[in-house]
Amino acid sequence: MILKVGTDVLQELTLLERVSWLFPDTMTVVVADAADPVLADLAWDLGATVVLFPPQPRHYLVEILGRLLEPPIGYPPRPERDDHPVSQLPEVDR
Repeated sequence: MILKVGTDVLQELTLLERVSWLFPDTMTVVVADAADPVLADLAWDLGATVVLFPPQPRHYLVEILGRLLEPPIGYPPRPERDDHPVSQLPEVDR
């Protein structure tokens, strides 16, 4: 989940806390337009996986998301489309 904070901080951080509590395996990335060390620390405390506030460049978000979406080390790779079990099913005449 990507959460941009700054408009309604109370509502946004409440959402972060609830997601962290109810769905602990969910990776959350919290971003903001303005530097606020106290708010960044609070986001970490509420369970954010990554906190991206200035002075960190926003373009880091692309690399961060790419790494979060990679399968864990030792996890079996996704099968190629031709190797997928569904692609090997016989076609049905209609």
